[in-house]
Amino acid sequence: MFLRDDYFFDDSERIWLVIMNSHPQDRVFAVLKYVPSSDSSVTLWRGKYRRLMDGYFPSQIIDTIGCNEISEFRFYSDVYETQFTAVPKKRINKHLKPENKTQEIIKRRNETKDPLELTCIQLIDLFKDKLLIPTTHIGIGGSILCNIHMPFSNISAIIYGEGNAKKFYENIKNLVANYENSSFRTLKFPSYTPIPEGSLNKRVNTWLYFNEKNLVIHFNVERNTPLPKYGSEHYKNIKPITIKGRIFNVLNGLTTRNYKFEPENHELPIERIIIYGGPWKSIMFKEGETVQVKGLLQEIITQENKEKRYQIILGTQETIQEYLVPTE
Repeated sequence: MFLRDDYFFDDSERIWLVIMNSHPQDRVFAVLKYVPSSDSSVTLWRGKYRRLMDGYFPSQIIDTIGCNEISEFRFYSDVYETQFTAVPKKRINKHLKPENKTQEIIKRRNETKDPLELTCIQLIDLFKDKLLIPTTHIGIGGSILCNIHMPFSNISAIIYGEGNAKKFYENIKNLVANYENSSFRTLKFPSYTPIPEGSLNKRVNTWLYFNEKNLVIHFNVERNTPLPKYGSEHYKNIKPITIKGRIFNVLNGLTTRNYKFEPENHELPIERIIIYGGPWKSIMFKEGETVQVKGLLQEIITQENKEKRYQIILGTQETIQEYLVPTE
């Protein structure tokens, strides 16, 4: 079972980041993040890997999908009506799961001299002792998971399960205030985002400093969670749309990136917002608050549809300068 934020090595030793939870039967939706390299003119992770993907803004992910190095893996999804990269399962050599890396690091807590692993142990202990999140539901991802991290690498942590997301959501503000070596980082948004400069600086979010390291928290469902089968719904692209409305089901939205949405003054029954990429996934939205969203409007098509249903998605190449932000 491949979950978002897992990694894998393909048969050419390239390292891919999984970007979704549901996949076609024979392949996995992912973006290529690191490629083997001996080019000394660029930064190399552990002296052998070059980072291909510059960042997580939708435009950066789309640029990676379009690069020539991975043309053989481009995959047009008739379910989502957009292009992704998807790697055939027969081309995957090694599957890396973040929660397994956590257990591996814990077992070496008395042996490791790696500064970044020692910081991860402190983080895991803090989440376990102060937020009461079991270590089995904490993952360590990114370059640490792939064993190619450098002293300057960020820490990517994944919290599994809506109940554990709730513990984080309700308690992280106090935890950061009372832990001397932690703070919230300022969320960075594209210049076109329609929010006053600095208005979100005090917003609780999932970008933090922890013991002088950049820390990013992600959320996901537990690995044994039954998931919708790829293709159980199809989505028909309508048009880019900009609209205001209220956002709900925020804890489920953290783990699934699927938020319930009630639009203001719109004739179509738009019922949800889905985030594939971008900084919007790091905002800790408040239940029922008003947001403004620009994304791709799609019709949701299922065999059971008796009435038309719609959603807005963010993170595809069909919408330019998309966003999802609170209005206050």
